[in-house]
Amino acid sequence: MRRRKHLALLAEQERDEVVEPEETTLERAQDAAMARKAVDALAERDRLALLMREEGLDYNEIAEALQLSPGSVGTTLSRARRRLVESYEALQKSREEREKNAAS
Repeated sequence: MRRRKHLALLAEQERDEVVEPEETTLERAQDAAMARKAVDALAERDRLALLMREEGLDYNEIAEALQLSPGSVGTTLSRARRRLVESYEALQKSREEREKNAAS
């Protein structure tokens, strides 16, 4: 009885520990290139706001550099992030469709 319980627990653990295959260097490079394309596709203000924030600038510094009011920086960043995600997802979908067509 104890042995069966132990085997059942081991089987359950094994199912829970599904290991995703590690990305290859090529896949990481492709993802990085796609992310860069998504950033480049943004409007200049959006791109600059995101990059400045990533570099650690605070809202006041970003507002001054982009000639915005400090209160609008949060909205600008939020919209820029949303546009970045949309751009990245569109590029990803396009790549998946190309790969699908190439495979058929």
